[in-house]
Amino acid sequence: MELQGIACFEFQSQGRRQRQIRHARSLAYDQSNFNTLSAWLAGFVVQAALKLRRQDLLAGRLGVYLQTNRFRSQAETERDPAFVSRRLEAASNYTPQLLKTAQELLAQLYLPGRKYKKLGVLLDDLSPRQETALSWLYPDQEKDQALMRSIDSLNQQLGYHAVFYGRQLGAGPYSRQENRSPRYLTAWQELPEISQ
Repeated sequence: MELQGIACFEFQSQGRRQRQIRHARSLAYDQSNFNTLSAWLAGFVVQAALKLRRQDLLAGRLGVYLQTNRFRSQAETERDPAFVSRRLEAASNYTPQLLKTAQELLAQLYLPGRKYKKLGVLLDDLSPRQETALSWLYPDQEKDQALMRSIDSLNQQLGYHAVFYGRQLGAGPYSRQENRSPRYLTAWQELPEISQ
C-alpha cells in the first residue's frame, strides 16, 4: 500500500532479485520521424531509470527495441533489426548516461523511411548498488546519485514532469486518447459539472 508515492508498509522481498527492467509501448500510429521516436524513447528511459533507483539497483547493459508493424507486407519487415544492446562502461542508474546510450542505440537501429509501431528500452545485468564497486572511470558517481535523488524528490513533490530532460520535449502522446476513461481523481477539468 502506498500514499502519494510513499510506501506505508515495507515490501517483503521473496529473496529473488529482479533480472531486468523493460519499458516498451506499441504506438498508436506508425511513426517514421526520428525526433519523435527519440523523444518517446527518452521518456521510456527516464521511467526505467526511476524504477532502477526506487529498487536501489544499477544496470550493466542497456538495450533498445524498435519494430515495424508486423502486419504490414513482408518486404517492410524483412530486414527489421528489432533489438540492439550495449554493455555500459560502468553499471549505472544515472539517467543522463542511460539517455545518451539509448539515443546512440536508437540511431543504430533507425532506418529512414520505415514506419515503426513498437518502441522500448531494456535494462539488464541488474545489481544492487551497495554490492557494486565504484568505477575509477567515473569519479563523480556520488554527485550523480545526489543529483538523481534531488530530481526524483522534486518530481515526487511537485508532480511528474516538474523536472524533465530536454530530449523528452516534442513527443506528444504515443497512444490514442479518444477512448480513455475520464480521470476524475487527477484532472479537475474532467470532473462532471452539474448545472442548475
